[in-house]
Amino acid sequence: MFRCPNGHEPQRGIICGGDLPFLRRGGEEGRAPNAYFFVDLQSGAFIREPFGFAKELALDDEDWATMENHALGGCVAEPQCPDCLEFLEPASVPLSGGK
Repeated sequence: MFRCPNGHEPQRGIICGGDLPFLRRGGEEGRAPNAYFFVDLQSGAFIREPFGFAKELALDDEDWATMENHALGGCVAEPQCPDCLEFLEPASVPLSGGK
């Protein structure tokens, strides 16, 4: 289970899916924001629900596959609290994307 340093008790965390969804839509390299999405903190499964700026994108299967691969590549090691955006403390259940 994950724990928020500010005392929140999130059931879901947010994780980084990288900037490729924005770049595919004309974003500028090095200036495009990262796309964030949710992960279930109990099971480690990815939830295909965008967070923040990524909500503005019409994400397709290619975007989701890229984001999930990016998250599994390292960013997912530090999910953030959706309430305060602080990094959550490590869990006993590794995030796997549900695979």
